[in-house]
Amino acid sequence: MTSCEWYEDPSFDHFEEAHNGRVYKGEAWRRLICAKEQGADIVQVAGTSFRKEAIASALKQPYPVVSLEAEASNAFDENAIKVDISGEHVGYIPKSMNSSISPGSRARLIHWGISPGPHITLAVSA
Repeated sequence: MTSCEWYEDPSFDHFEEAHNGRVYKGEAWRRLICAKEQGADIVQVAGTSFRKEAIASALKQPYPVVSLEAEASNAFDENAIKVDISGEHVGYIPKSMNSSISPGSRARLIHWGISPGPHITLAVSA
């Protein structure tokens, strides 16, 4: 794993990159590139449009903690992986990625927000 020493250097703030229909700039771009260099999966959390209040609450925490938990009781997907941030259920790992990501995998925030619609991008690694 690379250490991304350059990660905190604001001289990279003018760089940007599009990934899965979203443009990442500044600090979000640095987190995205660092995660890619470390070989992490870049994941757009599914179901965020139903969890705007939970996302807003979770992201008020000064140091949000991301956890991935199996949700076998999910009526739509028996292999569902729930995404919690600081104890708030904010969405799911997309069903198409359930086979490549395990509950309990290390996940960290790359980008998040409420506007123009609730969205969360994670870097997930084993």
